[in-house]
Amino acid sequence: MKFSAWNYYNREVEYCFGCHHAAHLFGCVNMTKGEYCILNKQYTKDEYEKLIPKIKKHMADVPYIDKLGRTYGYGEMLPAEISPWSYNESASFEWFPITKEEALAKGFKWREPDLREYKEATIEIPNHIKDAKDDILQAILKCNDCGKNYQIIQKELDFLRRMNFPTPRQCPLCRDRARIKSLNPMKIFERICAKCKTKIETSYSSDPRYAEGSGEASRPEIVYCEKCYQQEVY
Repeated sequence: MKFSAWNYYNREVEYCFGCHHAAHLFGCVNMTKGEYCILNKQYTKDEYEKLIPKIKKHMADVPYIDKLGRTYGYGEMLPAEISPWSYNESASFEWFPITKEEALAKGFKWREPDLREYKEATIEIPNHIKDAKDDILQAILKCNDCGKNYQIIQKELDFLRRMNFPTPRQCPLCRDRARIKSLNPMKIFERICAKCKTKIETSYSSDPRYAEGSGEASRPEIVYCEKCYQQEVY
């Protein structure tokens, strides 16, 4: 699967979106169990295999040019300017947050807040799940962090009651971003193995107060090289 997004249980697909349980697709959208299709049009196996090299050559010879003058020939991911999502509502924003100005300068879209999604809550969330009545399913709740509205659905309420969990006071997006903050960043830091002192690279950052490569850590985890880790574990 190449240069595609949101495709599951496929093989040999390129430039596709939302296609599942399919094979040998090129430039297709929202197809299920399709095979040997180009731009959602059906072809025979022989026709498909003859057309694909010609299409790839044409994409290389006549690349797409976006508004910033960047070219996208065959082998490039789809241009950001035709993405159905804005940058600040994508997973990229959660891992690599940037300002609106930076996003627009890079050719990304930006979604402005919709005031209709920031109304006052219609119910006060109880402190204990046992006090939550079924009318909470029709209520509009307001996130304690960002102020955006959200709702509780029946399956979620059933789960909260079964597990004796409190009703969440943050919207799903803020809850997701809080979980991401607990993960290591998508960055690599130079460190020294705590056992053999070999230089290694890891996603566990070193304390900037210490000299680079000193092995002192700002986190409680002990960082080993692969060899020492295996010796400790096995």
